[in-house]
Amino acid sequence: MDRRTVLAGTGTALSLLLAGCSNGIDANDEFDPDVEPVERVGGAPPVSIEAEPEREYEYRPGSDSVRVEFDGGETATMPFDEWGTRRATDHAVDHVYSLLAEQSLAGTGVSVGQGEAVLSELDRTTAEDAPSAPELDRDAQFAPVVFHEHRYDRNGDLVSEPSVSFDAIVEATPRTVDVTVLFPEREYAATLPVVCQRTVVRYS
Repeated sequence: MDRRTVLAGTGTALSLLLAGCSNGIDANDEFDPDVEPVERVGGAPPVSIEAEPEREYEYRPGSDSVRVEFDGGETATMPFDEWGTRRATDHAVDHVYSLLAEQSLAGTGVSVGQGEAVLSELDRTTAEDAPSAPELDRDAQFAPVVFHEHRYDRNGDLVSEPSVSFDAIVEATPRTVDVTVLFPEREYAATLPVVCQRTVVRYS
């Protein structure tokens, strides 16, 4: 369920197409899918959740930061509030996926992950209902992302597509998720936008 992307207009879909070119697909071939990449903020009312922290970390009170060890053995140190936003985003991803699954909207071609959602880019690339700065409260620019993927093979033929419409996904996805993470040190609250992204993926 975990995915990562950078939300910048149609740049995500374009980068995926170009990635295919580097794996043996002729960059000069004419690939013109019938699907237009689109980003929209969720159209359902905002939701609020509480969550317990589920990942181990070392809190460093002197610098109000956390040290985290990842599965591969790498470590990172970051401000506590950034860690709070990251954990809040993970919990929001799980919650949004559950909401869509309850309505039988998750499945082939529809997944939920997270990405970097910059407010100025959301204002530019989505409908006029994009959240404004006062609506959001986060210490890093992460957000849950609902992916609505049309997948093509190297010849440009459609391999699979979602069984539900993009509009149905947008209608069922909350506009924002207000997450309170109950850390032992203190509660951390974040209000995150939820972005729905219709994408085109071409495999090499």
